[in-house]
Amino acid sequence: MKKLYRSRNDRFFAGVCGGIAKYLGIDSTLVRLITFLLIVPGGLSIWVYIALAIIIPSEPIGRIDESYGEKFSDPFKDGYENYRDEYERQKKNDEDFY
Repeated sequence: MKKLYRSRNDRFFAGVCGGIAKYLGIDSTLVRLITFLLIVPGGLSIWVYIALAIIIPSEPIGRIDESYGEKFSDPFKDGYENYRDEYERQKKNDEDFY
């Protein structure tokens, strides 16, 4: 089940638009543009945005999203069953290895 959080890394003021965009799976710029167009003519009050910033919880620290695995992969994941085998392989390939 998806939960709505204020974004920690895609924020302009309070992370409300970034969190809504992540929840809906759309670009945060589009959500910001829609929010701006609703606030400026007076259709949506700035107080609603402030209330959402207070009501919507901030994204938990240490939350791992889908892109985490692409950025930080396990160096021994791709075929090294045993760390000892990798150690021996590295040792053979590097003369300065001690």
